[in-house]
Amino acid sequence: PPPSPAAAVAKERKPRALCAPLMCRLVTELPDPCCRVVQLALGDHHALALTESGHVFGWGSSQHGQLGLGNKLLRATTPQLVSGVGAVCAVACGAEYSAAVTELGELYMWGDNSACQLGLGDTIERRTPVRVVLPLPRTNTATSVTVTSSNGTNTSSSISSGVFVRSVACGPCHAACLSAAHELFVWGQPGSSTAPRATPMCVDTSSVAQAPVHISKVACGRG
Repeated sequence: PPPSPAAAVAKERKPRALCAPLMCRLVTELPDPCCRVVQLALGDHHALALTESGHVFGWGSSQHGQLGLGNKLLRATTPQLVSGVGAVCAVACGAEYSAAVTELGELYMWGDNSACQLGLGDTIERRTPVRVVLPLPRTNTATSVTVTSSNGTNTSSSISSGVFVRSVACGPCHAACLSAAHELFVWGQPGSSTAPRATPMCVDTSSVAQAPVHISKVACGRG
């Protein structure tokens, strides 16, 4: 016989599993002798880990070079050292690209660049880290700051472009960074209906605020 209306409703309300059970494990393959991880960044299919000693390790997909390993691997199942960026103090991941800020205030990016998200003025993907030089704001002069390295040494550093980068954030296809002078720079394509910005642009915050704006942190969303 056909099921009663009450049985049909009960069957319809039966809970459904939304996803398979998550399997977690401790990552123990970091080859850094000082392997205390201080930051973790996640992209769509890859991850970056920053250690206390300023080294960056990546694993997962590198289809677009987002692990920064050149053409050696298209996929890494264990953490691989990202070379060519010096001592790093911050990392970020976009959908299929990556970014790192060094202790000297330099910004490096690599991976997918189909929407100009690397800020290099073109749409060519980079499979190894490339330094992004930010434009010097008209109202600013060359920046000289005191840098504390991972070993506790204080040094004075001046970036040739005049912009010392403090932090970086990555959206799916756009990115932003903050300078030591709290200037905000943006580039890439924040949405499908928006034309991509091929190189970093300093945002004039005076156009959106009546009082001086002191930006201390930046983040990127989706869309």
